[in-house]
Amino acid sequence: MDLINNLFSVNSKYSVMPMSDRQKRFYLQIVEQTKHFLQENFAEHISLDDIAAKSCMSAFHFNRVFKQITAISPYQYLLLFRLQHAEQLLNETQESITAVSFLSGFNSPDHFSYIFKSKNKLSPLDFRKKKPF
Repeated sequence: MDLINNLFSVNSKYSVMPMSDRQKRFYLQIVEQTKHFLQENFAEHISLDDIAAKSCMSAFHFNRVFKQITAISPYQYLLLFRLQHAEQLLNETQESITAVSFLSGFNSPDHFSYIFKSKNKLSPLDFRKKKPF
């Protein structure tokens, strides 16, 4: 519970009502199920509405709950997971950058390159060139 309480202490631009311990336990289970679903289906098109519907919540409420529990939005979580997968492919395969972007769930190689460079401070090609041998 201390870990969850620490996550809730993160400053937010929106004032959020604190959750009871019972709510935290309930929502934590839903968030963990969602994270597992995102990890299993990261390469597919996944919308917030789809995820929220699986959790029987509105998209707004689900987004808020997920962010309260994890400190990042579902979209950010999915994006980080996709980038982690792309890094692994760049290190372990000789797939083209375009193929890596699609295999990692990105709809556009340009968007993939932009997001990848924003996170890693290197383009996917430069990242691949620096991989350990």
